[in-house]
Amino acid sequence: METLVLAFAIAMAIVALVLYFELKNTQERVERIRTDLEHRMSATIQNAMHDTSEKIPQIEKRVEEIAQKVAETEAEVHSMHEKSNAAQNQ
Repeated sequence: METLVLAFAIAMAIVALVLYFELKNTQERVERIRTDLEHRMSATIQNAMHDTSEKIPQIEKRVEEIAQKVAETEAEVHSMHEKSNAAQNQ
């Protein structure tokens, strides 16, 4: 009977040791996955920021061109309006 209890205790100790090492390996894998995800997210954000920062000067240039065209059109409309008023007053 004592031999059976001793064998059971040794078996439980072995199971506990195996479970401990499995848990430790699982924690290490989770940590590697978390680190990999953080790295990928960081790289993705950096790429997105880089792409956006490259496009900003092009967008600014286009907005300036549109603003200049709007100003020219406004000046033409104002000039036409003044000519029209001058013709009506004569």
